[in-house]
Amino acid sequence: GNANIAAVSFDVFTRFIMGSIIEYLGPRLADCLLLGWGTVVVSLSALVTGSAGLIVARFFVSCLGSTFVVNQFWNSIMFNRKVVGTANATAGGWGNLGGGLTQTVMPLAYRFWNSGVGLGLGASWRAA
Repeated sequence: GNANIAAVSFDVFTRFIMGSIIEYLGPRLADCLLLGWGTVVVSLSALVTGSAGLIVARFFVSCLGSTFVVNQFWNSIMFNRKVVGTANATAGGWGNLGGGLTQTVMPLAYRFWNSGVGLGLGASWRAA
């Protein structure tokens, strides 16, 4: 419920403001800013022990979806207009593949740590 809402809400906001940030900083620095922020937030999310912490972590992690905006901007300036649509579609497809693959691999990694190694529920998700 609330964690899912939080997981989308900050991303919507950051996608709206990314155009201005990219124009001001450029795509390289804007992407570095997002990924640096993501590194800190994802690392700290390992410390989550309750539902409130999960909601906060998912809220702040959600801005990483805005790296898609940087990617599309970057492709638009790197590729000729005759192929830029194909380049954007290919890059977006690879991003979706990564998300789908993560949804497949993470439960398998959890199962390995939980059933194979014998770690408890919380430790298995953190190890995965």
